[in-house]
Amino acid sequence: DRILDFADGDAFVAHNAGFDMGVMKSAAVASGLPVPESRWADSLRIARKTYNLESYRLPSAAMAAGFEDFDHHDAAGDAQACAAIVVHAARRHGAADLEHLLKICSAQFLRIGPAAEAEKQLDAWWR
Repeated sequence: DRILDFADGDAFVAHNAGFDMGVMKSAAVASGLPVPESRWADSLRIARKTYNLESYRLPSAAMAAGFEDFDHHDAAGDAQACAAIVVHAARRHGAADLEHLLKICSAQFLRIGPAAEAEKQLDAWWR
């Protein structure tokens, strides 16, 4: 709950966000808690639409954003690198906010939680 309180309704940003979303889901299940409703933006996807790189791993994408000295796989360092990528990409694309940046990058918010699961089931039913 503390991480959700900290986010205060804002979206989470992660590089290869599916991994972090899975960790949050697994942690909730292991703790006997419901999977929390949350929105996620993937800095990997943003980097792929912003930079022309040989590798889009977090250190490479962060370097392209001008963020070079960080301890990769350290939670705080990785979070700062993701933020640097998103802020740099937003400036480069002239995006006013994260939602606008995702639209420019042909991406959308990823979601987890009961509403996201219900939406997936409804989509599957309609197919």
